[in-house]
Amino acid sequence: LAGLQSQQHLLQQQQATLRLSSPIAGEVLTWDLANRWNNRPVRQGERLVEIADMAGEWELELEVADRDVQHLLAARQDLRENPTVRYLLATDLQTTYAGRVDRISTSAEHREGESPTVRVTVRVVDRDLSALKAGASVVARIECGERSLGYVWLHDAIDAVRQFLWW
Repeated sequence: LAGLQSQQHLLQQQQATLRLSSPIAGEVLTWDLANRWNNRPVRQGERLVEIADMAGEWELELEVADRDVQHLLAARQDLRENPTVRYLLATDLQTTYAGRVDRISTSAEHREGESPTVRVTVRVVDRDLSALKAGASVVARIECGERSLGYVWLHDAIDAVRQFLWW
């Protein structure tokens, strides 16, 4: 009887370690949790649910092609402030929202089959956030200052020629 009680106590301790709590108060964004995780093994470090503080500050995570980051870094230095970002939500193409570049990653991320990208975090400055949906796609334009029209239209070709001539 003492051995069974000891086993029961150990099992209760193990079961208690399986309970997870969120480090933040917020809303669960992951859809259909019961069917998603029911009778399925879980690996350590695997993301189980996504939780967001919907009442807190919003931010965007943009992936900028590493070949275009030079323009963003130059604009940040020239303007002496973080560039403005205008964006459209995929869920609402009628309204333009605004933000400011907050952080630029110091390294590029490589994904198989895609060109390298640099993560840029944008702080949302609009007051009307009712249409924002967590995880929604956006189309963003980072305002990097004024350039000649020819350069804006042809900068990809100019960069390709420079790269070809350099090699």
